[in-house]
Amino acid sequence: TDEAATDEVATPDPFVQHQVESMQFLWNDVVDLLDWRKFPEHVNSWEGRLLYGMGKLADAIGPDGFLRIFLGVALWAATVALLGPIMAWPLTDPALRAAACIKFVIGLYALPVLLALLTRPEGMEIFCGKGCPRGKVLLLKLAGAATGFFAFAGVNVFASLAVFYLIGRTPPTWLIALLCLTPPLFAFAAARRIPLDRHYMFRHGIQLHEADWWVLMAALVFAPLLAFLIYMFQWMLADRVTGASVLLTALIFVAWNERRRSRRKLLKTQSGEL
Repeated sequence: TDEAATDEVATPDPFVQHQVESMQFLWNDVVDLLDWRKFPEHVNSWEGRLLYGMGKLADAIGPDGFLRIFLGVALWAATVALLGPIMAWPLTDPALRAAACIKFVIGLYALPVLLALLTRPEGMEIFCGKGCPRGKVLLLKLAGAATGFFAFAGVNVFASLAVFYLIGRTPPTWLIALLCLTPPLFAFAAARRIPLDRHYMFRHGIQLHEADWWVLMAALVFAPLLAFLIYMFQWMLADRVTGASVLLTALIFVAWNERRRSRRKLLKTQSGEL
């Protein structure tokens, strides 16, 4: 029994092993590209080495890699176009504020769906055999994309508001663009990982957890609710004293509620062990 347990513990996670091998392959490619000693003898100038290195890099990335890069940049640009306007505080013009709120809702509805459709889950060869439940996989990808996208979209709105309080003017465009990078990035990561997590959670069977259904239902309400609150209470949020007090109170409440939830979970775990 002990030997079986040892073998079970020693068996590596296929997903982790795949990630490690991918990182090693990428690192070896980078090292090869930077090792100019491996360049041909006729490439003896820095211009020739630069062009040769760019060619080798293009060969390493390949057509699929360039397509993924293009889609990633396009999704980032779409995020900036749809979510960026609502971060341009103080949003005093009612017409511009209404347009920013509408774009925000469109972005929160459309972009997670697009990410879910374009994302291939990690370890798909592990849980997708002959009868792959593609409908459930798509819903799991959508739940993961919605979780990552909505969470960081909301955080970014209040992060841009905090920057407005600190500098007293509209956050710079480059900072807004940088903040807009996080929602699609984490949505992509969650959409890739959630199906494999559910595969292991339900003992090698793809199913939706109760939390996934809650996320999908909450996603329908979150976007218009947050946009409505920003439009209606802009006068309060844009005030550096009142708005900062409200934001700080909300952060304290969230931290207190999270601590209380963690404590309840710990007590429940301890009572179960007893």
